[in-house]
Amino acid sequence: MVEYKDVLNLGYYEYGEAFTGSYKGLRYRIAVEPQKNYRWIPPEKREEHTLRLFTWFGENAFDKTPEDMIDIKDYEYSEEGLKSIVDDINKKLNLSK
Repeated sequence: MVEYKDVLNLGYYEYGEAFTGSYKGLRYRIAVEPQKNYRWIPPEKREEHTLRLFTWFGENAFDKTPEDMIDIKDYEYSEEGLKSIVDDINKKLNLSK
């Protein structure tokens, strides 16, 4: 089971960096979309952005996996959005048994 603490905190994503992980054959990538560094942009000047979750099964890294094998879903850019990402990763793991 993937836990909330496993996907880093929301502040990490403000830098425009993606986080990748895997658990029991499910690979995932979490990034801010559009992917850019928001850390030093004042909140009132930031464009609207979301958290994007990419999930796929297999041995290949993200950039070596065909696009049609990757599921993509957007979430609110918030702690609640990040918690929903963890919930959805765990749901996918339960469905794959």
